[in-house]
Amino acid sequence: MERAGYLLTGAALLAILLGGMALHSKFRFAAIVAAQDEFRLTSDLDDIDQEVRAGVAFNAGPVSGRVVQGWRQFRETESLTLAPGEKNGTNIPPVLGVPVTLSDLNRKTSTKTNTPSTSALVTGRFGARLKLVGSYQRASAGADTSESEDLAGSLVSFQISRFFAGLTETASTKSKATFWRGSGRAEVAIADGLDLTAGFARRHRYLDGFALASTLYLDTVTFAGNDPPNILVLLQARNAMDRTDTVFDAALSARALGPFALRAGWSQTRQNVTVTPDLSEIVVPGNQGGSFARRINSFNAGANFSRGGFTLGGDYQGERANDPIVRTDFLDRDRYRLRLSWTSGKLLRVSANGTQLDSSNDRPGIGYDGRLREYGGDLEITPIKPLSLRFSAARFQADSRIPFRKPEDLTTATSEHRERGLSFEGGIGLSFPWLSFDGSYTRFSNKGFFPFTIDRARVRGEVPVRAS
Repeated sequence: MERAGYLLTGAALLAILLGGMALHSKFRFAAIVAAQDEFRLTSDLDDIDQEVRAGVAFNAGPVSGRVVQGWRQFRETESLTLAPGEKNGTNIPPVLGVPVTLSDLNRKTSTKTNTPSTSALVTGRFGARLKLVGSYQRASAGADTSESEDLAGSLVSFQISRFFAGLTETASTKSKATFWRGSGRAEVAIADGLDLTAGFARRHRYLDGFALASTLYLDTVTFAGNDPPNILVLLQARNAMDRTDTVFDAALSARALGPFALRAGWSQTRQNVTVTPDLSEIVVPGNQGGSFARRINSFNAGANFSRGGFTLGGDYQGERANDPIVRTDFLDRDRYRLRLSWTSGKLLRVSANGTQLDSSNDRPGIGYDGRLREYGGDLEITPIKPLSLRFSAARFQADSRIPFRKPEDLTTATSEHRERGLSFEGGIGLSFPWLSFDGSYTRFSNKGFFPFTIDRARVRGEVPVRAS
């Protein structure tokens, strides 16, 4: 096939991909707050995700690229009910001698989203040592959500300064999110095994939302024990956030050092955020909205050693920010990562890895501190050619703490969050010229502040119509 000397009549490819996925799951978790307390619930979740994509690719000598247009539709329905034996909650003692309990809770949430998206990529090679890459992505999502909730019990609300016996709430929201990202990158081969890359990227996200919520408190009583009417509270809010990130980065890698490979890089992210909150959402007076700027400098370095099927690698990344925008933004963040693997021909592959991420913000009045650790290993065995087996296990640990003010008396307390997760996976694969089969089973169990267990089974088969 001859290549044309101009772009649009080069070698072209048209591809259409149709996809759909449905997910149904049941699990228990402690992540609902009602009447100032936390209650453990049973969740029933149904998701339907559909996607259609069409694109064209071209190849015109040193320049090649592709453009893809996609359309995604997502539907989700979630039902929450009070888990058996969880009516007493987990958080607060009796208020003025009245225990906070929940005898019944039912919540149903339905969400519909539609997201068209566009992506484009152009690559140009100029000589043997220079490569230029440009890319653009854009997505615009619209979402409609409706929610209804009914609960009953012995409850308290500091918002209306009353006890109440029941609550009926409905909410409807509309939101729109627009995102685009454009980037350019240059890759230069300085010498054999020595490469320099530099890039620039700008990404923009705009969020706009409207919500109307109606809350009916039933059989209310003041803290003094008087006045038992029902109370209706209406909330109507519209808010927006506009965020632009500009990223510069450069990296140098050296691969021609015998069994060693070294790399180092630097990047700077400049964030500009404009927040427009609704007045009805502001509880504590102060600067809740406005325009904010933040700059993050990042440094990273890594090294690999490979010989005789054995590979050892490690890297470090340090990030330093000049100012936080929200209270959970870090000022200092450090990531350490270590990888180890050994391969014995095509029969056996063993690997282990570990990551630690430390984040902190020591500004007065914030005092945020967090640590995340994840480590695990993988084992892959191919006893005979069409059969492959794989096993993996991993442990996840997350700890964070930050001070906050209690809404009932505005005293200062410390919010601590701790998660302990453990995952196991086993899989089997069969590969023949006329059939390929792959199946796996995964269990993830978390025993931290929000305990839950997820079991997932997956089976995939493929029958080729032609060799290509």
